[in-house]
Amino acid sequence: MIVKTAREELLRFKGKAIGLGIFSLLGTFGIVGQAWFFAVLIEKTFFEGQPLTAVWGTISCLLLSIAVRMIATYCQERTAGRLAVLAKQDLREKIWHHLLKLGPFTGERHGDVVHLMTDGLESVEAYIARYVPQMLYAMMIPLVMAIAIIDAAPWVAIILLITFPLIPFFMILIGKKAESMNKEQWERMSFLSGHFLDVLQGIATLKLFGRSEEQVEVIARLSAEFRDSTLRVLRVAFLSALVLELVSTISTALIAVYMGMALLYGHETFLPAFFVLLLAPEFYAPLRQLGAAFHTGMAGQVSLAKIDDFLAIPIEEPPTGVLNPATHIEQVVFQEVSYAYGQAPNTVWAVEDINFTLRRGEVTMLVGGSGAGKSTLAHLLLRLMEPTKGKILVDDTNILALDSEAWRDAVTFVPQQPHLFRGTLRDNIVFGQVVSEEDLHNAVVAAEAEAFVNSLPQGLDTIIGEGGLGLSGGQRQRIAIARAFLKQSPILVLDEITAHLDVATERSLATALQRLMQDKIVLLIGHRVQTMRWADTLLVLKEGHLVEAGSFESLVQKKGYFSELVRAGLGEPLGEEADPTEYIEYTEHIDTVVPIDDKTGEAQVVSDVTKNRNSLGSKGTQQSQQSQQILADTTSAWDSLRRLFAVLGPARNSLWLSLLLSFLTVFMNVGLLTTSAWLITSAALRPELAALSLSIVGVRFFGISRAVCRYAERYVSHHMAFQGLYGLRVWFYQKLEPLMPAALHRLGSGDILGRIMADIETLQFFYLRVIIPPVGAILLTGIGLYFLSFFSYSLLWLLGVAFVLGAVGIPFLVFKHNQVATEAVLVSRSTIKDTIVESLAGIMDIITYKQEQRVTELVEGQFDALTKAQSRVHSGTNLGDTLFLGLTQLTMVAGAIIMIPLAHGSQQAGIFIAVVAISLQSYFEALGPLTIAWYHGRESLAAMKRLVQLAEQKPAVVESVTNTQDNNQKIDDTSVSAVGPVGIRLDDVSFAYDRAYVYQHMSLQIKAGEKVAIVGPSGSGKTTLLTMLERFYDYEGHIYLNDYELRQLPIAKAREYYGALTQDTYLFHATVEDNIRLAKPTATAEELTAALQFAALTDWVKTLPQGIKTIIGSGGAGVSGGQRQRLALARLWLRNSPVLLLDEPLEGLDQVVRQELQTSLYSLMQGKTVLYITHHLAGLEQMDRILFLEAGQIIEDGSYDELMAKQGAFYAYRKLSMETV
Repeated sequence: MIVKTAREELLRFKGKAIGLGIFSLLGTFGIVGQAWFFAVLIEKTFFEGQPLTAVWGTISCLLLSIAVRMIATYCQERTAGRLAVLAKQDLREKIWHHLLKLGPFTGERHGDVVHLMTDGLESVEAYIARYVPQMLYAMMIPLVMAIAIIDAAPWVAIILLITFPLIPFFMILIGKKAESMNKEQWERMSFLSGHFLDVLQGIATLKLFGRSEEQVEVIARLSAEFRDSTLRVLRVAFLSALVLELVSTISTALIAVYMGMALLYGHETFLPAFFVLLLAPEFYAPLRQLGAAFHTGMAGQVSLAKIDDFLAIPIEEPPTGVLNPATHIEQVVFQEVSYAYGQAPNTVWAVEDINFTLRRGEVTMLVGGSGAGKSTLAHLLLRLMEPTKGKILVDDTNILALDSEAWRDAVTFVPQQPHLFRGTLRDNIVFGQVVSEEDLHNAVVAAEAEAFVNSLPQGLDTIIGEGGLGLSGGQRQRIAIARAFLKQSPILVLDEITAHLDVATERSLATALQRLMQDKIVLLIGHRVQTMRWADTLLVLKEGHLVEAGSFESLVQKKGYFSELVRAGLGEPLGEEADPTEYIEYTEHIDTVVPIDDKTGEAQVVSDVTKNRNSLGSKGTQQSQQSQQILADTTSAWDSLRRLFAVLGPARNSLWLSLLLSFLTVFMNVGLLTTSAWLITSAALRPELAALSLSIVGVRFFGISRAVCRYAERYVSHHMAFQGLYGLRVWFYQKLEPLMPAALHRLGSGDILGRIMADIETLQFFYLRVIIPPVGAILLTGIGLYFLSFFSYSLLWLLGVAFVLGAVGIPFLVFKHNQVATEAVLVSRSTIKDTIVESLAGIMDIITYKQEQRVTELVEGQFDALTKAQSRVHSGTNLGDTLFLGLTQLTMVAGAIIMIPLAHGSQQAGIFIAVVAISLQSYFEALGPLTIAWYHGRESLAAMKRLVQLAEQKPAVVESVTNTQDNNQKIDDTSVSAVGPVGIRLDDVSFAYDRAYVYQHMSLQIKAGEKVAIVGPSGSGKTTLLTMLERFYDYEGHIYLNDYELRQLPIAKAREYYGALTQDTYLFHATVEDNIRLAKPTATAEELTAALQFAALTDWVKTLPQGIKTIIGSGGAGVSGGQRQRLALARLWLRNSPVLLLDEPLEGLDQVVRQELQTSLYSLMQGKTVLYITHHLAGLEQMDRILFLEAGQIIEDGSYDELMAKQGAFYAYRKLSMETV
């Protein structure tokens, strides 16, 4: 019944597994010894009438048995926990290394991978720590006990051995039914996680299209589906537990009745009968516990199956060789190289029969349309893939014979969209390389990044967000180029190296790149005509074939395919980059991982900008000046409770029913065991059968009622809890949506994902284990005090002390032990999710810069911090459980000791020695959950505070619908029309990111239907203007759309005016159709077809496996830059808004695609108000106006002809651009 992967892990750590078996056996002997000596004690005092002084020897043996049982239990749990941790670490390493081997070709949704490495592995740990040991106990303990019983009561042993196989039989039957349900639940959980990550990363796009708020309904639907699927699984799991409960309780009742009758008719003596009665519940206890862990077992099995599936994904990376490349590589030769994606008959050839040579000291450039095979050839050169046919020779040595690690040292690769990690600019440039401060400075200067870096308040130590949030596209590119300058390698592969750069920076950078490329083998990939002039040889690709090769001049004169590309490129209008300070918040964010000091047990707060283990970008070189603790005390415990109850909604009635059923369950358990003890002891005196009839009926009633109440309580309480989680997810997204995307600048998407998934999942234990158990414990304590008051006040004191120790003392001890670690677990989980998300996004950069080891150490360090905190929690919980077990058994013994003198000399009174002792022992079932309740209470409070800390932040833009200042007409949502010409007016507008002003007292008038281009150097504030119009940030002064002040419009209504197309188009993990329909959910099939035709996507869609229904990967994985922008253009056409906001929409596209899209864009502009940000000036003659911005000021304003005639700033800029071409 243990799945294959788990068996392999147990065999790998067989020492721990054997130890677990030994401690289990030792614990079993302790249980048997305790039952025997307690039975002997009761026989001597009750049946034989011996005084207390005569039984101290028996009591000593009883206490020794209890001590053995406690030690064995502690060691069992400790060994099981350590075994699970070792297995989890081993599996995690396998998953992580396989992920790195897969590289950028995982083919998996990022959210699914994050879920697998975090929640999936946690399920595996629980499976090995709880379910597997419980299976071991369930096989071992009943066998030992049956052997112990068979001599004393053969018929009872037969009953036990007959009923025992029924339990696993029923479990197997139910398990088969639950298997598909568990898989469905996993898929829904994984999909929910992936969907949240997709929404978080694409929130700006959703907001622009007015679709972010309606995600509340989507999230509500997905959360409801996950809730319902989980409850279906739990219903089956609880049915399994019900079967176990019924079989065990009915069997215990049968044994009690059988032994009672045997005693009544003299067929059995008291000692073996009472011994069997004590062992019968212990015989079935491991099986009941196995049933309680059934859901854990099934969840772990599904997780292990998913891990196996992931590890089975074939690796594209070719096997490594053993040779090291030469220090000075002279040439790289591609001979008849072909590469195919997919397997026959679905093979698609990316490139076929490619032949060319890269030589040292020469620059070779790959050019061609989107999908021509340029990136494939680059990936083959980087050894990310192996040629399907042909070979690549490095100085006459096959590239496959070279050591892959050494080869990557020899190659520097800068991708078209380099990934920057959350951390400082310094660490993103250094990126794990060992360099001097002088070398770092020289690289920044060479990459033309010095000016914008120096403009930042903290220079190179400025914190940027995930993916380079806080920098424009051009600034991100320059940081990547500076990183490349630091890596000394003989081969350079540069993909669109000058993308996103303004004209002046591009010209300046060209000189620096010429220095960088000296005496190296250089392969450029690009579309810009300017860059083509750098190359000695141009290789022209078309549909995977090399169709032309030669110098720029020769190919132009040839007037072939390349000449067409050039003609298209010379007429292109390109984009621009944003203000260097935009999106940057100059408040450093501290991501708190709280490792535990081994000696003191205290927390150590570690900053992600001061410790290498907490940030992909950080090397531990900077001490943060401002600490923002994630677990800041932003809300009171009372507020947290109020929110947790508020989201229950109609399920509040289920809470009251759960409280009642919880009490009835523990009451029925006490009733069953107490009545059984009464039946056995009374039967030993051989009364009339009628005197036992009530206890016989009571045993049956309490046994069946306990099982039914337990099932009902579990189902009702879980239904209530998951309704609460559903409400929490909806509430949290409603609070989060207005904060986005600004919140991503302080917290990564992985961190926020951790809050909305892991933290909210944690809160289920508040409903299940914090608020329900105390009620049953208090009620049962009151009944117990009343019952014991009939015997002795000493028993009242005993129960009172037991209650204080069991409900307060031990839980408080465990709580204090686990307090810091509890919070550390929550924060570490979010930090790990954040790191994995960033690693997946930047995996190409990690691999090409050989940072796998550093990132692996970072991930392992963060997992180690989590494991350390979890281990401390587990050790505290284990200690508490062991102390609680000792308290339970010692209270039972103490109760017997108190009762012995009271009953001495009277066999009738002696009956109550066993009754009181057994009732005290069974009473502790009500106190048992309280130890973990304290822990989960603290955990829930910490999780809720993390949610509230983010939810209560002030949005960057506050919804405000009030009277306008121009007139007292209150704007109603329905009175604003998003159709027709729209004029834009800025009146005395100022805007600052934190304290750095971008605009001060700027005024601007744009007429309805006017097409305005915005140009200027980096840092002039062009993109900032668009973000204000889009209402991502607030401003001083006034902005008007027609006659309406922008702030007076509902934010969603204001955004209806706009259709936006940027350089960072986000595509969701959804079908092509859904990604386009995002702009207009009600679009008809005819409108979708027209949108595809307008964006020239029709032919491409036909090549997809499922056409328009084909799913696009997370973030647009597998879609080229041209296809990405065409999809965005299709959205723009479908949106049909009166105002177009265009921010570098054509950057990074090949010449033909750019010309096609440019033509489409200009046709779309007709009759609309247009703001078109660009730093490439060809084609601006078609615009009505051109604004030249510099340092947040409009330096020049006029038509193209007017500005050229003025011979000012724009004229100089344009002249520089033409010289570059």
